[in-house]
Amino acid sequence: MRPQTRYAVALTALAVAVIASPASALVLSLDQLFSGPPTSAPPPYARLDLNPIAGGMEFTLTNLTPGTLAGGSSKLDNVYFNYSGAQALVLQSAPSGANFGYSSNGFKADGDGWYDILFAYTGGNFLASNASVTFTIMGDTDPMNFIDLSVPGGGNGTYYVASHFQSVVPTGNSFWAGTNEVTQAVPEPATMLLLGSGLVAAVVARRRKS
Repeated sequence: MRPQTRYAVALTALAVAVIASPASALVLSLDQLFSGPPTSAPPPYARLDLNPIAGGMEFTLTNLTPGTLAGGSSKLDNVYFNYSGAQALVLQSAPSGANFGYSSNGFKADGDGWYDILFAYTGGNFLASNASVTFTIMGDTDPMNFIDLSVPGGGNGTYYVASHFQSVVPTGNSFWAGTNEVTQAVPEPATMLLLGSGLVAAVVARRRKS
């Protein structure tokens, strides 16, 4: 096989692999302590993964804080975030023991701004240390967009996402943490398709000139 042919085959395989790859998540790491006493718990304190689904967005919230020195679990009570899109949202049923709220600038995170969406545990329920929960939010017409959710708190808020934690080392401290940085964003499949197609086209043009 000639070098040009091997090169074309390799890039074609790469293009096929890229085209077949699913969209990856937008990742928000809550690593900024903004209210409450200092803690020896290392950041990030929580992680929120956003994955696009048909007509909406799937969220996976993970509590990364350790429990108290007495051996109990830490408690993540809620997560606040914003929505800047134009469509109405249809909030899916929350997991057992939790509620959704959606109101423009309707929810205040202690020490930060106002938020539009609140996922909150009720009563004695909470998200324990190293545990995760998944929930979904749907739009009434068009699929939700990452950019519609990556906006900071209203008013004088600076954080894209905010959460409240309790019973965290070393003495059962309670504090608020947020993120003011989108930590990962991967191109959508359509963008990757164009990239893969461009690679193949470049190889074909090069072979024709040979």
